[in-house]
Amino acid sequence: IRCEDEGYNIWLDSKMIGLFKHRIPPTTADTLQIHGDVVLYQIVLNDDDD
Repeated sequence: IRCEDEGYNIWLDSKMIGLFKHRIPPTTADTLQIHGDVVLYQIVLNDDDD
């Protein structure tokens, strides 16, 4: 899941499979919740404000 200007892009096997448009400014988000049969291998947080 990658936060972009237009929304959150959802990627699977190096292919973008969906877009969830922002409903609030992304800078106010502090939690990510994922449901279902998902195995997370890596989480990367980038702060582009620095």
